Amino acid sequence: MDFEIEAAGSRIGKFSSPFPFVRVPGREAHAALGSLQQAHQDATPVIWGAENQASLLFDLFDEPTQAKPVDSLTRAAKFASGWDALRKYRDEQREKTRAFFESQGWDYPQTEDEAEEPENIEVPPGTGPHDELLGFLDYGTGRPHAEVIIGIIPTARCWEVAAHLKYGAWNDCPAPYVHVALAREWHERYGARLVVNTGDILEFEVERPVQTLEEARELVPLFEDYCSDIIYQGVGSREALARTLHRGRFWYFWWD
Repeated sequence: MDFEIEAAGSRIGKFSSPFPFVRVPGREAHAALGSLQQAHQDATPVIWGAENQASLLFDLFDEPTQAKPVDSLTRAAKFASGWDALRKYRDEQREKTRAFFESQGWDYPQTEDEAEEPENIEVPPGTGPHDELLGFLDYGTGRPHAEVIIGIIPTARCWEVAAHLKYGAWNDCPAPYVHVALAREWHERYGARLVVNTGDILEFEVERPVQTLEEARELVPLFEDYCSDIIYQGVGSREALARTLHRGRFWYFWWD
């Protein structure tokens, strides 16, 4: 496939992209990723979505509060386990919340309510492996976007993308170093490769999917801690999530 690569600094909506990118028809996005990876083996191509989705990536990119890529990569390297990095981040966020409560003279709750599944939840019939890439779809129509943007990130290590995009640390979405630590572990264990990174979605293509339902269930607590929206605003239950992970070729995460 031939591509017209737009240089770093080119506009996406009202923002300038710090990385080169291409525009392709949505229906060709997945195939285009493979072609771009072959042509740019020292980089990682990632679907940024339609223009409005892609532009959100750079809304806060140049803010001084955003972590520098080297700092996120350095911090991620300190953790042997991605879940350790995630727990560290969640603990730090709780301490910040506690400090804020104290600064306001408010009582900080001693325990936090954990999300609970509705009682008697049933797994919808047909719930099974997540076998389709969703990042190029228009969710209003279920059809591919007319055009999507694929960014070319300057690292051959696909797990480092979040650091370069300064992605995360808003709402319940973890900081970039957490995404890096988890993506590194998932790449080593499952051959998971980040293929979609829009303003609020991450999607991984998994070379070695989880082969047993038992192992899928063991992954659910980590996935829930990482991105609870995929259960409580998504598949509806922990068991349903396990069914999508069991032999699923794609892992999907979305933060409200």
